[in-house]
Amino acid sequence: MKEYMEVYAQNRKKIESFIEESIENLAPLCSHEENNFKTLFSTFPSLELVYVVSSTTKKQTSANIFKYRVDESERDKDRSYLLERLEIKENDFAFAQPYQSSATSNICITVSKKEGSSIVFMDLRL
Repeated sequence: MKEYMEVYAQNRKKIESFIEESIENLAPLCSHEENNFKTLFSTFPSLELVYVVSSTTKKQTSANIFKYRVDESERDKDRSYLLERLEIKENDFAFAQPYQSSATSNICITVSKKEGSSIVFMDLRL
């Protein structure tokens, strides 16, 4: 696992650029919510989880959407702690450092994309 994190750290800028470019080519992310982000899961095989948070209320507005299941238990949860840690770049993207996901227990990075008053969070397995 340590070697994955080292490879990620060495290539972080290239990886982030690739992810940003790929997402930009998919049209607005929020438009994919109605089909549970299936296009994202097929574009990114390492994608584990997608959810949406309101930047105004700081509450999760969607379920936790996994590739093969949907978990409604996280809807309406306060996510202000996540928003406080985000450093959204000028292009509306933000990337978290690698961490162990509480939802899947895998080492992942979270990519966030702000669209209007919504922020789409995507956890990608390293």
